[in-house]
Amino acid sequence: MLLDLNISTWADDNVHTESTLHQLSPYIGKIKSSIARILIQKYSKPNDTVLDPFVGSGTIALESLIAKRNIICYDTNPYGVILTKAKINPPKSETEAIEKAKYYLSLAKEVQDEVDLKAIPDWVKKFFHPQTLIETLAFSKILLQENEYFLLSSLLGILHHQRPGFLSYPSSHSVPYLRDKKFPSYLYPELYEYRELEPRILKKIKRVYKRFPIIGNSLIKICEQKNVLNINLSPDSIDTIITSPPYMDTLDYYRDNRIRLWFCGIEYENKELYPNPKNLQEFKDLIVNVLDIFNKILKPEGKCVLIIGDVNRSCVNGIINTGKIVIDILQRNEDFVIEGYLKDKIHKQISYRSNINTKEKEEWIIVIRKKRI
Repeated sequence: MLLDLNISTWADDNVHTESTLHQLSPYIGKIKSSIARILIQKYSKPNDTVLDPFVGSGTIALESLIAKRNIICYDTNPYGVILTKAKINPPKSETEAIEKAKYYLSLAKEVQDEVDLKAIPDWVKKFFHPQTLIETLAFSKILLQENEYFLLSSLLGILHHQRPGFLSYPSSHSVPYLRDKKFPSYLYPELYEYRELEPRILKKIKRVYKRFPIIGNSLIKICEQKNVLNINLSPDSIDTIITSPPYMDTLDYYRDNRIRLWFCGIEYENKELYPNPKNLQEFKDLIVNVLDIFNKILKPEGKCVLIIGDVNRSCVNGIINTGKIVIDILQRNEDFVIEGYLKDKIHKQISYRSNINTKEKEEWIIVIRKKRI
């Protein structure tokens, strides 16, 4: 039951063609926008309501709006929710975004003296020049208070890297680790100097508007921080579900985004925010429970598209074929019909942490249809 989809490989690079709004801030493990676009166009139609209950950084949400679909989405990760809210409700123009940024920057300058560096954790302070940290924290606090998710996400997108346009000392981009061994301060003193916030955030905003999408104002746009098991939607109200459930114990969204979460007011120790499955049984239970919810809210004959990643554990039992596990669960489910599946090798760029011992080996797209009663 192979799907007839025009998808060549997950390794294709679309960073130079996709909307630059997708590049607001990095997010590990997100679906490629080109694949999301194909799935949305294939399995929904304009003015349909698409649901993504594991929305992550909002790729499916944004592509749904670009394709003139309504979107309802959820996630437990506050960073992902902030990013998604920013993408689905951005300022209408670069001019409007720049004016807002300058306004809040001026407010932030008035409260910079209130920032107490002694109260900031050492693990945060080691990434920034003290004055840069003061400016950034004052700005982020005001944006949080005003629910300015687009500007906050733009700030999160330039928090750490070694390039001049970023705010931190030299560090990795996606996952925050200092690169002081590769770029020691005695050889690269310029990388440890004060970095002014205002010109960097304004340039970031301009980059985001380079390829900016058209989003209709009349479309439904709902994004909430909520566990999928707690969503309460009307029966038979969703046309299409397109989502990627969390890969089993593969990515640690909490650790990988710890600095961004801290600037969003989320403490590093608050791990209960991330109820991802930790073992095979938890993964199976999640899929079973999620399918039961999907059956209630999906319209009869409505389609559900699941993007599933296999897991490789070299230290345990090799590859755990989670895609096959999901298909086995679906074959015993009386509410859905499997319409087909597609699998492909994903890009092998997974060495963003030297101590990683898990990785995705294959990515599956599984399409199911709710039976008509």
